[in-house]
Amino acid sequence: MNIIDYLAISHKTFEEKPFGEVDSLILCQLFYAKIEKVLEDEKVPLISPKWEIRDFYREEYFHEMFNDDISDKENRELYTVAAGSRRFRNVKVKNIISHLSVEEGKQFAACTFEIEKGVDYVCFRGTDGTMLGWKEDFMMSYLEEVPAQREAVEYIEKFYGNLSMGMLKKLYIGGHSKGGNLAMYAGMMVNPSIQQRIIEVYSHDGPGFRETVLEKMMEKPGYESLNVNKTVPQASIVGMLMEGRDDYKIVDSKSFSIGQHVTFEWQVKADGTFEYANQLTSASIYFESSLKEWLKVASTEQLEIFVDTVFGILMNNGINTVHELKGINTIQLAGMYDDVKKLDPEIKEVVNSVVKTLAQYFIHGKMVKPAEGVRKLKEAKAFLLGHQSTRKNEQEPSESLFGEYLSEKSDSEL
Repeated sequence: MNIIDYLAISHKTFEEKPFGEVDSLILCQLFYAKIEKVLEDEKVPLISPKWEIRDFYREEYFHEMFNDDISDKENRELYTVAAGSRRFRNVKVKNIISHLSVEEGKQFAACTFEIEKGVDYVCFRGTDGTMLGWKEDFMMSYLEEVPAQREAVEYIEKFYGNLSMGMLKKLYIGGHSKGGNLAMYAGMMVNPSIQQRIIEVYSHDGPGFRETVLEKMMEKPGYESLNVNKTVPQASIVGMLMEGRDDYKIVDSKSFSIGQHVTFEWQVKADGTFEYANQLTSASIYFESSLKEWLKVASTEQLEIFVDTVFGILMNNGINTVHELKGINTIQLAGMYDDVKKLDPEIKEVVNSVVKTLAQYFIHGKMVKPAEGVRKLKEAKAFLLGHQSTRKNEQEPSESLFGEYLSEKSDSEL
């Protein structure tokens, strides 16, 4: 069964059945719904503690709550079941914060669920459907601290530090994807007086940290004592990025490759625990090791150039969300192509080297189903090597991000 199936049969409250790892994942997934939109429209303070999970179940807000084009249907179904669930419907939600800043390059959202008297669950939202959010994920590869990580620590300090309303409360901290990274970062970096009250930190397929950041964490007094529960699916990609720990647990997922990052196919048991697998897939291991080796030789400057360039091209051509990326049109493709042509040769070389690594994983790591992969890559090759030649100012294939790599591959290799 998946988390929706589990939720439908979970009739006991948290007082009757203790909080568990699947409950954590459900709360993280529920918070992908933009519940803050309900409060903003009704001009209610976001830190109001009076709201319960079921209060946000309002059809008139569905178009705002579920609009990332990432599992919107499943998220809506999950919220529908949770709003009627005896276990979840009366859980109070408070301290809702959502910030999106182009200037800072930040996408951050957090809220707190009151699990039972004296125990809270602080939830950090993972990457949403904005390109800004995805860019910040990549920024983790070269920055010591991204803006969302800094705000995650500030959030915990504000609501659970000395003289706060939560100064005596025990707490769980958790998140999925980037939210899992924020949960681990905040758990490691907060004041020791707060850290002592953290029951457990949950990271559901959240990326790891740069080696320099991890070294700083290991120097913290509470590093060894902090109870971290990290789960990844067998074909994990996101959760294995910059992963420096080896105590993660591998969850069985019925989805395929990168699709396993979406948690609705993670398999769970009726007792509120996951169905575990024995090992990661060979493709996951290949990608993780390849990227780790590349990150060892890539300079901070190269990483920053890559991230700024790729996301700059996307957003410069009006692609600011996942939805817009899926609906990319010919004019936008042409604009992206022109932007690539204008890149300095050194920048182009950096970007191409990264794209080659990813393209090799798509092909050799079988990240996509073979037949589908062959079709997509042949279409890409035809577009980049053939269609572009009909443009007025014909350019060499290497002018494109994928052109150089694809031009080296015969159709039989694809």
